[in-house]
Amino acid sequence: MLSYKKALKTELGNLIYVQNIGICYYNLKEYNNAITYLKKALDGPNLNDGKSEYLLRLSYFPIKNNEEGRNYLNLAKNKNYSNAADIVMQNCN
Repeated sequence: MLSYKKALKTELGNLIYVQNIGICYYNLKEYNNAITYLKKALDGPNLNDGKSEYLLRLSYFPIKNNEEGRNYLNLAKNKNYSNAADIVMQNCN
C-alpha cells in the first residue's frame, strides 16, 4: 500500500492508485479506510467497470451497513461487474 500512496503523490488524481489503496485496506480488514478510498475512486470516468462499487459492497457488509452494501452491489450489477448479478439475486430479494 505504501508504494501506491507514494505513487499517488507523484501522479495526483490517478484513480487506479486510489482504488488499489482501497483494495489494500479491504484486505487488511480496515473497512472504513477502504470505503474512503474506494469512494474517491468513483470520482472519475475511467474506472467504470463496477469493481469499486463491488468492493464497496464487500466493505459495507462487515460493518453492518447492509443498505449501503446493497446499493453499491446494485451499481456493480448495473455496470455488469462479474458475479454481481448473481449475488443480487441470492441476497437482495
